[in-house]
Amino acid sequence: MYPLLCFLLLLSFGFILAPSFGGCLSFLPYGYNNFFVHLPADENFCVSSSDGDTTYKTDSRGARIIAGKKSEVPVHAFGESQLLEIFPNTRGNGHALRTLYNKKTILIHGAPNNGPFETVEYLKYVLRTTTPEYIVIGLNFGTDIFRIIPGWKTKNYVSLTSDELPTVMTFPFWYEIKTTLGMLKGMFFTSKKINVHQIREKYFSKKQKIRENFKGFIYKLNEETKSLNSKIDFIFFPPYWMYTQKEKTSYLEERIGTEFHNFVCDVNILDPLYVTQAYIAKFPKILPTDKLFTFDGRHFKTEFLTFEPRESYCSNY
Repeated sequence: MYPLLCFLLLLSFGFILAPSFGGCLSFLPYGYNNFFVHLPADENFCVSSSDGDTTYKTDSRGARIIAGKKSEVPVHAFGESQLLEIFPNTRGNGHALRTLYNKKTILIHGAPNNGPFETVEYLKYVLRTTTPEYIVIGLNFGTDIFRIIPGWKTKNYVSLTSDELPTVMTFPFWYEIKTTLGMLKGMFFTSKKINVHQIREKYFSKKQKIRENFKGFIYKLNEETKSLNSKIDFIFFPPYWMYTQKEKTSYLEERIGTEFHNFVCDVNILDPLYVTQAYIAKFPKILPTDKLFTFDGRHFKTEFLTFEPRESYCSNY
């Protein structure tokens, strides 16, 4: 056990020394403060992955800044890694949300493993000092829908605390050490291959509980925003497990697509939250897998992404 541990630690040092001398990080730094998950504050950095490099600039609250015209009122977006867009953008416009919010600066308050109730906490934190004119709430049906079930423990999936982020930004190898030790204990990450059939079975077995807790999530959002005059948009991202991979091509499974449609098109699903506009993120039914998904198989690429207003999506399905 100890020789293996020493080997893994030395391997971690080797992988991370280059980023500590000015290159891109080999990981996305984010931490948990027992309320929500966030990126490091007031930083400029890049992250390298199998899909390429992604650059980040963050503000004092750890929000990713997608810069627009300074004269425009910023959009405050809340969600997790799909909304944050942790992978290289393939549309050439800086971020997929740019198609909806044009020249506005977009502040994305979110990070991987930030569940729906963590989104509420992040929103509460921002509302202490800011009254946004535009609020966007993103929900990833592929992962958020499970994080909404009681028993989800964010701390089990986030290797760093908020207090450790400054250290990691200065000494990146600390992240590798901590995550390596965590992986040896079965924490933070899994190397298991994605089994979409098992995920689908889990969803259908928890379907009623998911519905109940989604309503609780919407109720909490409404409690935090009902006194505001903010415009509120809601974006549903489809589940990655809606697709089945065959050889190098991914196909939409109609049964799962119909289930997603029935959920988002329920006329009462967002009540009592007053939403200015709800959007559905859409992708083609058939695509080469490497065009549809990022290297981890859990995030959609943006090249073929379109946003359709819910009214249109639900009437034309």
